[in-house]
Amino acid sequence: MKLNVYLFLLFLYFSSIYRAEAQIDSLKKQLQIIEKTPNSLHRDTSLSLILDKLSAYYTRIEADTAIIYSEKALKIAQNADWEIGIYQSYINLGNIYLQRNDYSLALEYYLKSLAVAEQMSYGLGVAISLNNSGIVYQEQKMYPEAISYYQQAFRKFEQLGRKGGMAVALTGMAEVYKFQKDFKKALEYNLKVLNIREKANSKVGIAIASHNIGEIYGELGEFKKSLDYLFKGLKIDEELHLKYEVITDNNVIAKVLYKSKQYSQSILYAQKALEPAQKAHLKDEIKNAAETLYLNHKMLNDNTNALKFHELFDSYEDSLFNQENILKISNLEKNFALSKKQHELEVFQKENEKQKLQQNLIVAILAIVLLVAIILVVYLRNKNQIRQLKHDEKLAEIAFLNSHQTRAPLATLLGLLSVIDKEKIQDEENLKIIEMIKQAAKKLDEVIHQIGRKTNPE
Repeated sequence: MKLNVYLFLLFLYFSSIYRAEAQIDSLKKQLQIIEKTPNSLHRDTSLSLILDKLSAYYTRIEADTAIIYSEKALKIAQNADWEIGIYQSYINLGNIYLQRNDYSLALEYYLKSLAVAEQMSYGLGVAISLNNSGIVYQEQKMYPEAISYYQQAFRKFEQLGRKGGMAVALTGMAEVYKFQKDFKKALEYNLKVLNIREKANSKVGIAIASHNIGEIYGELGEFKKSLDYLFKGLKIDEELHLKYEVITDNNVIAKVLYKSKQYSQSILYAQKALEPAQKAHLKDEIKNAAETLYLNHKMLNDNTNALKFHELFDSYEDSLFNQENILKISNLEKNFALSKKQHELEVFQKENEKQKLQQNLIVAILAIVLLVAIILVVYLRNKNQIRQLKHDEKLAEIAFLNSHQTRAPLATLLGLLSVIDKEKIQDEENLKIIEMIKQAAKKLDEVIHQIGRKTNPE
C-alpha cells in the first residue's frame, strides 16, 4: 500500500530529498558552516531549515536519525519563534511516525502542524496537514474520518489552485474506495490522477499513480494490466532511489504474482520487500510481505515456512491495529477539537469586544452629531429671535417715527396753512409763513427717509 508517499509530494520545498547521497553531504557541510556563524535570527532559521531537509531525506533510510534532526530543528524554530519552521518540523515528525506505523504520534504531530498553519493563515500548510491526517485515519481503517479529511484537503487545494495537491487528495479518496471494495470508482479516480501527473511531467506522481492503478487492476483480476502498471512504477522509483517506494512496489507485485499463481516469482519479490522493510522497521510492509510469503509457501505445501511467516504476520497484525491506538487517536482528536473550540471562542470574544467598541464609538459619534445639531438649532433659533427682536425694535422705531416724529412737522404744516392769508399771498408775513412751511416739509421729508431706511436697511 503506497499511502505514506503522498505527503512527500506536497512539499516542493523538499524536492532535494530525491537526489543522490551527495545532497546529504552538501547539507551537512552547510550545517557545519552555519553552526560556526554568530548567533542571530538568520542563523537559527537557516539551521532549522537545513535540519528539516536532512530529516526529510533520512525519513526514507534511517528513521531514528530523521527524528534526531527534526527534534533539533523544532527546538531551534521554537526558540526563534519561527512559525513556518515549527510547522515543517511537526510535519516531518508526523511523516516519520506515520512511516513507522505509530499512528497516535503521527496524528498528534499532524494536528499540531494544522493548528500552527491555521494560526499563521498558511493555506497550503492547512491542506497538507488535513491530507496527512486523512492518511492516518485511512491506515487505521477509520474510513469516514479519512474521507472527511481528504475532502477538506481537496477543497483547500482547489481554493489555492494547486492541481498537484488536488491529485494527492483524490488519490487518498481513491484508496478509501479501494478498501471499501468499490474498485471501479477507485480506478476512475486514479486514472484522473495519472492524467494530472502526466500533464505535469511529475515522475514521482506518475510512479505513484501507476502503482495504485496496478493494484486496482490486480483486484479486478486483470493481472497483465496490473503488472504492466506496477513495473512501470517500480522502474521510476528505482531510478529515483526511493527505497521505501521500491519496498511497497515489490510487495504489491508479489501479491499480484501470487493471485496469478506465479508462486516462485511471488516469493522472490516478497523477499525483496521483507528484508529492507525489517531493516527500516516498516511494520506495515513487514506484515504485507509476511502474509504473501505465508500464502505462497502454503500453496507450495512448505508448511515449515508457511507457519514461520504466518506467526510473523500475526505478530505485526496485532501490533498495528488495536484498541489502544484507536483510543489514543480518539483522545487526541477530542483534545484538538476542544482546543480549537476554545480558540474559536477567544476569537469570538475578541470580535464581540471589537463590535461593542465599534458600537460605542458609533453611539459617541452620533451623540456628538446630535449635540452639534442641537447647538446649531439653538444658535439659529437665537439668531432668529435676535433678528425678530431687531425687527421688532425697528417696527417700534418706525411706529415711534410715525406716531411722534411725523406728527410734529405735519401739525406745524397744518397750523401754518391755517393762518396763511390766501388773499394776500405776496404779503411779507405770508412769505415768512411759506418759509416755515418749507422747513416743516423738509423735516417731514427727513422723517419719511428714516422710516424708509428702517424698513429697507440694505
